[in-house]
Amino acid sequence: MKTISLSFFLIIFSFLSCFSQGLSTSETVDYINGKFPSKFQVRVEEEREMFIDFFRNKEMYRTDRVYLPTLDHEKIKFNSEEKSIALYCLNDMPREFKKLADGCVDRTFHNKGLRKPYARINLPVGTDQKTINGLITAFNHLIQISIDEGEYMGVDSFE
Repeated sequence: MKTISLSFFLIIFSFLSCFSQGLSTSETVDYINGKFPSKFQVRVEEEREMFIDFFRNKEMYRTDRVYLPTLDHEKIKFNSEEKSIALYCLNDMPREFKKLADGCVDRTFHNKGLRKPYARINLPVGTDQKTINGLITAFNHLIQISIDEGEYMGVDSFE
């Protein structure tokens, strides 16, 4: 009886792990937010809408809002001059987001009361290569799981 129970458990576990996407959205956001809490903080709502709040001297001065499926997971780049990671909008926007043709990022400058569309998000990350690689992997993962149709296998760690 113990052998049958163990075999059943292993079959169920194997079956479920085939459909796993690795780390969850909340685990990914926690990883990102742990890197530069005084510079920016990420929130994801309903698995697809991302808000990034930017801080200067502990005061929020800007919020970028973007739908994750409108970001190009293949074009996440590190800019060594700016010491930042850039997340770019897709060139060919999915049909449901065509209205965002001017830029998929809705940027609000809180101190100026200004709101404008942009085609990318820049995140100040410094020069530590391990952190840069981890953040690129994490943002790629967030985008991929937001558009997944069963093909994306996910990641189990970012570093």
